[in-house]
Amino acid sequence: MPDHSDARPRERILRQGVKAASVSELVAAILGPKAEEMEVADRLLRRFDGNLVRMADETPQSLARCIGLGPSQGAQLAAVFELGRRWAHFLPSTNPAIQTASDVANFLMPHMRGESQEVLYVLCLNAKNVITNHRPLFVGTLNASLIHPREVFRFAVENAAASIVLAHNHPSGDPTPSDEDVTITRRLVEAGRALEIPILDHVILGENVFHSLKESGAIP
Repeated sequence: MPDHSDARPRERILRQGVKAASVSELVAAILGPKAEEMEVADRLLRRFDGNLVRMADETPQSLARCIGLGPSQGAQLAAVFELGRRWAHFLPSTNPAIQTASDVANFLMPHMRGESQEVLYVLCLNAKNVITNHRPLFVGTLNASLIHPREVFRFAVENAAASIVLAHNHPSGDPTPSDEDVTITRRLVEAGRALEIPILDHVILGENVFHSLKESGAIP
């Protein structure tokens, strides 16, 4: 068991600020004011091998069943993770120019981290490839019969997009494209040509990795 020189993390955070606190101390401060919450926080982090993304994927009920936790603390932790996800939707404060698939990944990974379902985003770009608007248009397993080009390009036209970029996540963490991913992309690329709104790329996001369908040749 780690030796904590200060067993009351809330008091330490008030004195020294949140950046001075360890991950265990931050979790303990959420769980409650009691000194023994440090031990509970340590056990909880060991339960998930210190992986906060795995912990954030758990439901409030699942967290409540973890060692030393109950319904109230499970709900508290789940609420904090959800606040973090919603906060990420306000980032970055300035929209970047998109030059590479890496730019897309850096922009959207904070938005998509922790998503348990596939989410398809459309990024609208101006003539200088700067993002002018972005929105999740579809949630759930992507299926060519459900992804309608008119919904994608209506959003693009409404935002006077010079071009667009598609991106979606694979909750499994593996960004390897499926046959359906390629089929959907090629269908939308053809629609974009007809409307003279090119799709520059379709980027699939995994767990800190990504795959560019343009770079792999799926988008001519």
